[in-house]
Amino acid sequence: MTDTAPNTSMIGARTDWAPYICSAVDAVIKNVRIEDTISGSVHGNDAGGSFADGWVKTLDLNRAIAPKGGEDIMNDTIADLKNGRCHIFVGDYVGADPDNESDTYDLSTEYHECKNSSTPTFHYILKDIVTIEE
Repeated sequence: MTDTAPNTSMIGARTDWAPYICSAVDAVIKNVRIEDTISGSVHGNDAGGSFADGWVKTLDLNRAIAPKGGEDIMNDTIADLKNGRCHIFVGDYVGADPDNESDTYDLSTEYHECKNSSTPTFHYILKDIVTIEE
């Protein structure tokens, strides 16, 4: 993103498939089910993982726009994500599906992303926080 919009993105994330590939190869060698060797979340034959599982990595920090101390904050946040102290989808907010206003989620109860699949499912727009104008 930094190459395309150098003043817009401070940091990014990427999926690291190495833990899955290594587990899959190990399973084939040992003639066991891949799903039984995965370090992460398995839902049927769908799998995913987190920072703690090694499946998520950060991209380089865009130092051109990062605030002073930004790298320390980023590293502390990543450590908190890895050990379960940082929760993303929780707070004093209500989210609404932009295509179905009756589909809402009260974030006073944490929303667990990728709880039942590796595909992200959080599709809510935070009421009174985000305004969509066409």
